[in-house]
Amino acid sequence: MKNIKKNIKTAAFIKFSIIFLLLFKSSTFFGQNLTFQGAILVDTNTLTVPIGETWKIESIAYQTLDIGSTLNYSINATSLASYIVINGTNIVARYLTKGSSNGTWEIHLPMWLPAGTTIKAGASLLSDGSTIQNNGVKYISVLRFSN
Repeated sequence: MKNIKKNIKTAAFIKFSIIFLLLFKSSTFFGQNLTFQGAILVDTNTLTVPIGETWKIESIAYQTLDIGSTLNYSINATSLASYIVINGTNIVARYLTKGSSNGTWEIHLPMWLPAGTTIKAGASLLSDGSTIQNNGVKYISVLRFSN
């Protein structure tokens, strides 16, 4: 009788172990695994996230922080917006206003980009409608992952 109970417990333990391993293996096998491929700097040249990759925007570097002289460039400008361009659409990365200590706003990162997405650094636009090419986003720091 003792051997039968022991055999039942052993069989239950083996059954539990097999089920656990199968569930663990299947979640690993069917889960999304990303493999780090390296870091790149995206500038004003348009890049496309390749098929089989996912990119993660980590940070943005701007060409200048001299908001006073930039806004003084235009007498009518009261704000400056610096952009990144994703799939041809300007996305505000940083927004600054003249004469306000609360006038700075920056995009919240990270941002994940799926395969097929296009990205590039953009210019800055003043509130009077003028564009300043040398005062926008200089680089977008991106981490590349393969799917």
